[in-house]
Amino acid sequence: MGKNNIIYLFCFFIILFIANSAIASTTITPQMICFQNLSILQSVINKYNKEHINKIENLDAHSMNLLIEDKYLDKEPFTTHYRCRYLGKGLDKDGVVYCEFHGSLDGSKLPSPEYFIEEKEKENKERSVYLWAVLIIAVILFGIFNPRFFKNNKSEQ
Repeated sequence: MGKNNIIYLFCFFIILFIANSAIASTTITPQMICFQNLSILQSVINKYNKEHINKIENLDAHSMNLLIEDKYLDKEPFTTHYRCRYLGKGLDKDGVVYCEFHGSLDGSKLPSPEYFIEEKEKENKERSVYLWAVLIIAVILFGIFNPRFFKNNKSEQ
């Protein structure tokens, strides 16, 4: 393998690394959307509790309907996972809203064990696909940039 081929492969891997970093940094995960919903729910409940004598103590279906009826929410927040369920206790004091699956914003309620299992499985699958793609592209580039590869193929024909 010549010096130029090594430089080409090195540049290719640098480009792959930059592209992967750009994709990873712009990906919006279901947990990010869930946490955005939690933030909205927490602020809406705080506002409701400041403006009303009868405060919301727990977040459940009844209190969610109350927020929608009083126009604090347009509709119930969209859940990003079938296990997402927004709950909260002690909201009239210092309680926090949390997702049963993803946990809470402040970390006082940790995600469920199933969340960690699913994230690990997804991460492993993405990593294996990425590694296979890098391997295939590296072999293709090796074939393109290695002149001996083409000379041997041409001499056999």
